[in-house]
Amino acid sequence: MKYWLRHIAQSSWMSRIVLIGLGAAMWVPSFLASNSLWALVATMILVAVNAFMMMRIFYQANITNLPSFFVPTSYWLLCSALPFLHTCWQGQVAVLGAQLTYLILLRIDYQHQPLQEAFLSTLILCCASLLVPEILIIIPGIWLYMAYRHVITWRVFAASLIGVGTFALYYAIAIFLGWTDLADADWFALSHLPAWLAVLQMILTAIIIYLPVRFANVFSGIIYMVSVIVAIAACILLQTLSLTGHTIPLLISG
Repeated sequence: MKYWLRHIAQSSWMSRIVLIGLGAAMWVPSFLASNSLWALVATMILVAVNAFMMMRIFYQANITNLPSFFVPTSYWLLCSALPFLHTCWQGQVAVLGAQLTYLILLRIDYQHQPLQEAFLSTLILCCASLLVPEILIIIPGIWLYMAYRHVITWRVFAASLIGVGTFALYYAIAIFLGWTDLADADWFALSHLPAWLAVLQMILTAIIIYLPVRFANVFSGIIYMVSVIVAIAACILLQTLSLTGHTIPLLISG
C-alpha cells in the first residue's frame, strides 16, 4: 500500500480507464436532467481540452519528463465533480485562456525579446475577457512575470499594449456594428461567479495533481486519493440533491 501511494502517479492503464469512466459517469445525470444540452456538451468538451492542455503544460514546464496521461485523466475526474458547473462553458473558456497564456509564457527564454509571446498572451486574455471581463486583471501579472524573468523591455511592453489595442479596435468595430454592447463588459457581476469557481477548481486540481507527480511520497499519494474520494462523494451528493428538487444557490449562466 505504501509503495502504491508513493508511486500513484505512475498508475497503470487500467486505473486511467477507471478515472475516465468515473469522470464520464459524473456527467450522465446532468445530461438526463439538462434543459441546455448545447451548453452541457460544450462544457464537457472544453473540460477534456483543458485536461490535455494541462498535460502539455506539465510537460513543457518539465514537471513530467514525458507527456503523462495521469495528468489529463485526473484533471477530467476532479473537474467533473461539480454538477452546477457542468453548463458553465464560459468558465472553461476562461480556464483555456489562462492555460494558453501560461503555455506561451513558458516559451520565454533569455535568447531573444519575447515580442510575440507578449502580444499573443495579452491578446488571448483580452479575448477571454469577452466572457469573463475580470480576467484582464491577469495582464499586469504577465508584465511582472516578464520582469521576474528579466526579459521586459520597452519593446516587449509595447508589444503587449499592441495586443490590447488590437482587441480594443475590433471590439469597437463590433460595438459600432451593433454585434455587442458595453453593458456586456460588466465587471464583478454575480453571474461571473461560476466562471471564477471553474478557474479556482482548475488551480486546486493542478496542485492536487502536481504533488504526486513531483513528490513521490506517501503524503502526496494520500492527498491525491482523499481528493478523488471527496470529488466522487461531492458529485453524488450534489446530483442527489438536484434529483430530489433541491437547488444550489448559485447563478449559473448557460
